Amino acid sequence: MINPLPQSKLWQSTSGTPEAAHPEQFWRSLFYFNVYRIMVASVIIMITWMVRNPVLGSYNPQFFLYAALTYFLF
Repeated sequence: MINPLPQSKLWQSTSGTPEAAHPEQFWRSLFYFNVYRIMVASVIIMITWMVRNPVLGSYNPQFFLYAALTYFLF
């Protein structure tokens, strides 16, 4: 029979380092990744709204717009 872990072990980090031990460089790279993600989503949304016959999303423009908005929000 498999012994389950105690309840206190389920929510502990498995990396072995506390959250405060992450260097500033980690958070800076995460910030730049989020800026890049928001910029890409913004460009995709602008293409969908401004270009009359876009190549991107030409099959189903409404679904493409919803997908771009979802990517922007999350």
